[in-house]
Amino acid sequence: LPNAMELGLLSYHERCFARDELTPQLEELFNHLEKNDWNHTLVAAEYIRKHYVNGKDPQSRYNFEKNMMGAFPGNVRTLFCLAESQFLQQMPEQALTTLRQTSLLDPGLIDACTHLRETYLGADHPAVKENPNNQNILGIQLVMLIDPDSDVLFKIREMLTAVGVEQIESFEDGASAMKWMEENTIQPELIIMEWKIPKMNGPVLAQNIRSKSIQQCPIIIVSSLINKEDTQIIREMGIDAVVSKPLEQQTFYAAIVWAIQQERCPNEQKTIMMKIKRALSLKMIEESQGMIAKFMSNEQFTEGAKLEIESEYYLAQEKWQLARDTGLLALKKGGDSLALLNLVGKAMLKNQQYEDALRCFDKANSISSLNIDRMLNMAEACLNLEDHEQAEKVIDDAEKIDGQNSRVTEAKIKLKLEKGHIKSASKLMSSIASGRDIVSYMNGRAVSLAKSHRSNDAVELYARTISALPEQWPTLITSVMYNLGLSLAREGKLAEAEQTLSQVKHFKDQNIKHKVWSLRKRIKDCIQSQTKLEFFETPPPPVGTDGDPTNATHESSFPSTIRSDIKDILLQTKAERGDIGCHLIYFYKGPTDKRVEKMVAELPTFRSRRAINKKSK
Repeated sequence: LPNAMELGLLSYHERCFARDELTPQLEELFNHLEKNDWNHTLVAAEYIRKHYVNGKDPQSRYNFEKNMMGAFPGNVRTLFCLAESQFLQQMPEQALTTLRQTSLLDPGLIDACTHLRETYLGADHPAVKENPNNQNILGIQLVMLIDPDSDVLFKIREMLTAVGVEQIESFEDGASAMKWMEENTIQPELIIMEWKIPKMNGPVLAQNIRSKSIQQCPIIIVSSLINKEDTQIIREMGIDAVVSKPLEQQTFYAAIVWAIQQERCPNEQKTIMMKIKRALSLKMIEESQGMIAKFMSNEQFTEGAKLEIESEYYLAQEKWQLARDTGLLALKKGGDSLALLNLVGKAMLKNQQYEDALRCFDKANSISSLNIDRMLNMAEACLNLEDHEQAEKVIDDAEKIDGQNSRVTEAKIKLKLEKGHIKSASKLMSSIASGRDIVSYMNGRAVSLAKSHRSNDAVELYARTISALPEQWPTLITSVMYNLGLSLAREGKLAEAEQTLSQVKHFKDQNIKHKVWSLRKRIKDCIQSQTKLEFFETPPPPVGTDGDPTNATHESSFPSTIRSDIKDILLQTKAERGDIGCHLIYFYKGPTDKRVEKMVAELPTFRSRRAINKKSK
């Protein structure tokens, strides 16, 4: 039986050969399902406990309960059962600590905890003292607190220490918290913050956190100062929970436990989508595929939500046209309009549909006006449309929200280069850490100009960029000079191209060195032979295919195309800890039964539902 439970058995039932015997056992199963919010792992755990109690195997049960607490941190039922297993293992001090922590998380269990304590220790137990060391029942090591009120910081620290959190970093303003995160390699596993904080307020801090590599970290807002207009940016930034002040202990603990459990094992449509989006934003495509497969196979989730996740998946893969078309279809199917407008706008921006992208961003901005990332995308669309006045207005609005944001500075540099303000652009460049994003944008912009038969404008843009780049970025200067030489060569200005490339001196990157050397040799050969320099161009893919003619994106065939991709993901997905019953929650170490080996070697097959229905008719 433990072998079978480890492999994924949900429940077991004895003597179910007659209806009268089967009915109460099925009632018990459905009671467990409802009590455990239809979580199959927690349901299977109820039957494992029953097996260990009947088999009088306290050591195996104790090991099992510890693993369950690791998989479901803060689950009060698991904590209560762990305390009982500790009593059975003659660990009364640890059991008392566990019962006290159970009562902290859920005061409604105080009577049950008292009864369990008296059952094993008697009504009067002065000889047994509680273990002074709190065990970590939340499974998190580092929490960051941000609140200007020192009394609130003290109270939260006290409550976190009571449930075993070992390291707590406290800050009274957003700027110092952000600085700490940037300077330390170890990142918090949970952030608890006030919304109205000095130096870097809540909306700005949340966006800075989500733009860094700590996007997966749950964030809980503890505040009574949230305005109606803040709710949309809170939603956009994926804030996991909002707790009102003054703090109420049970509500606070419930929010933390929920956020941690949803981060570890999400079971709601909203939280699963949030977790998938965070993984995709970090380009964790392979890691997200298992979550996507489960999400798509859940019949309770809406079609609009599934299309939204598919669109996010294609955006992360840089399949801009598929992302755009899926997102538009998701809007029709009732997906999250704010998230989808943002997503479709990004896909259109990458697809060089600047006017359409701007319409999407404008509409999203009318719903939520504090998203800096979207505002900078709007500015980029305006720059490509050569609407410098509107681009400047949008950048100014973003600067009012977060004037210290390096991405806002980069947007200002792009605008100044477009307008030909080289000195001011160069001065701003000296204040940022890297110019790679600027060079990448300016190169794309120049290529776009050249394709629009504006080669002189493209050459001028390259020249302005080279003039503005600081000398301490020689690799970037070399890259732009190569692109300038290539652009001149494409226009047949071979002498100017050769002269430009001859000025390239810095070759730290061997790849660019080879490119410069190869292009110069071809140009010199053409000049000497008085022939035209030939370029082998790759024809652009047909619109709507992303380079694959089988991936037509018209609405009639689009959903089936996506489903085939998801099927591929599903086939590659392996079961993980807790996915099926008690699979991999623990490892059975008892004697191996030959019947189990035979079951595993010859897994059962099942008829499809269609075949069963057909036979029943």
